Amino acid sequence: MTQDLAPLLVENAIKGSALLALAGLVNLALRRRSAAQRHITWAVAIAGLLLMEPLSLWFPARTVRLPVAFSPAIAALSSPPAESVPTPGTIRGR
Repeated sequence: MTQDLAPLLVENAIKGSALLALAGLVNLALRRRSAAQRHITWAVAIAGLLLMEPLSLWFPARTVRLPVAFSPAIAALSSPPAESVPTPGTIRGR
């Protein structure tokens, strides 16, 4: 169960950090405005954190396509090393 939960927690931590960073930048831009406006920024950010998971279940998932330049590097990282791939002469039982 914890193995299934770990990616979800990491994903939500990244999304939440991005949302709070955006709220911080907006708050920085509103530095000379009233405290009420800055408070609204943080209140909306915290409401977004609370609604993030239920809304992600409601809306369809988005996938990010990588540029073609990154595809060979990722394929090399995700494929097994050449030594661990059995050749036809090394398969046992045949």
